[in-house]
Order: sequence, then C-alpha cells, then structure tokens
Amino acid sequence: MVKKKSVNSGFLIRYGPLEPVTPVRIRPGLLIFMKQLDFSIEKTNKNDAKEISNLQISLCKEMQRIDPKGAKLKNGFEKGVLDWYSKNMSNKRYMCLKAISNGNIIGFLDCEIKKEIPIFSRKYVGHIHDAYTLPKFRKEGICSALIAEAMKWFKKNNIRKITLETLSKNTAAINFYKRNNFEEYRKQFRVLR
Repeated sequence: MVKKKSVNSGFLIRYGPLEPVTPVRIRPGLLIFMKQLDFSIEKTNKNDAKEISNLQISLCKEMQRIDPKGAKLKNGFEKGVLDWYSKNMSNKRYMCLKAISNGNIIGFLDCEIKKEIPIFSRKYVGHIHDAYTLPKFRKEGICSALIAEAMKWFKKNNIRKITLETLSKNTAAINFYKRNNFEEYRKQFRVLR
C-alpha cells in the first residue's frame, strides 16, 4: 500500500493509513496488527440530503433503542428528516460534513451557528446537532475527524463556545465526547406523561 498523509486540499480532508497495518497493544506482551480504514471528510451538498437523512433515521432509531420512553418517533418522521436537511443545506450558518470510504457515506456531522440567549456576552454559539457513524465503522477515528473539522469551521467563524446534547443513557457517546474535550456543564430533566 502507498504511504498516505492527511492532506487538506480545500475542504476535502483525506485520512488514511501511513502503513498497511498499525500495531495495537492490547495488554503488556500482546501486540496485534490492525488495518486502518481509509476515509475522507467532505462538506455535503444538496445531492447528499437523501443519504444523510437515511443516516439520521438510523441515528433516531438507535436513540429510540437507548431511551424507548423519551425518544418516541412519530409515524412518517422520515419525511420530516429529509425536508429538514434539504432546507438547511443552503443556510450559511449551517454545515453538514460527511465521511466517505470506498465511495460510500459512512458517517456525518451537522452543526450550526446560532444566536446566543441575549443575556450572555457572546452573540453567537456553535451547536453540533448530530454526529453519527455507521456501527461497523466505529472506533476508526471517523467521528473524531468529523468533530475536528467542525471545530475548524467554528474557529474560522470566530465561535468559541460549542455545545451539543446527547441522551443521558448513551454512555458510549458521553465518554466519546469527553475524550474529545467536551465537558458536562448542564443537566436537563423531563417529565413524561
């Protein structure tokens, strides 16, 4: 395999293996070799709306499995997801990134710059709506790469506060975000009737 480096060419960010396999230490005395996934991060366009909405639908169903009472999906929610992405992809304060491997979209992140509540000194805040990777491609650094690119976009737009939300029962996501320098700063409570 040809050696590759992460290269920034415009908005296409290429991630790939420097070597055909990477040594991973499981425990002292046990070293295994794993192949790395070759993927790229690109900004989405309107042609991606259907595929991104399908990933969002998978995410919604996963959230419903984690929290069946609180993440109830209404019948026909799929059309609303597609409409939302189609509408927002042309908004200058909105950005959606896709992770591509072998010509297939395997993950996405969507975020926006929105007005902060007027009582605070910051005028705008960045918000990550969703970050999702197909289950078979997790633990390959894809979501971390998506977040890194979103952070660059926020920084370029002079946004210093970035927020996101996840289900309190989604411990995998909570631990992932903590590893990516997010900290818990607020708790939300609910009543379901």
